[in-house]
Amino acid sequence: MESDFQELQSRYLRLKQTQEGQEEKLRFFAEENAVDAGELEEALMTLRRRKEEDARSLPSFLEDSTVEAGGGSSKQRTPTTTETAAGLGPASEASRVRAELSELQVQYVEAVAELDKTRSLLKVQVRIRIQLRTH
Repeated sequence: MESDFQELQSRYLRLKQTQEGQEEKLRFFAEENAVDAGELEEALMTLRRRKEEDARSLPSFLEDSTVEAGGGSSKQRTPTTTETAAGLGPASEASRVRAELSELQVQYVEAVAELDKTRSLLKVQVRIRIQLRTH
């Protein structure tokens, strides 16, 4: 029981130190960039909302190909004899294009995530450089 209490107390102190450090960083960046915490929170919420919308929607060049592949255009390609015999008519071609589109969407989301990680690392690097210069 006492060891649990000590563990909780040490955890509380670590969390409190982390919170104080985060608050200090927030104040530092707010002073450096003349931005207050409310504006930072609003900007973060906007970025998250955009990221979620981007993850749900297709890039414009992919939306056009989806319309064409789904038969949205009045010009439909007639399958060749080989495609018809192999069962590769317009329906299977549309499913192939959809599968490709799904794969591209996954790659797009992964690329956006990697870019976000890279951006975050670059921001950390800038902060470290600024701190090194001040010391």
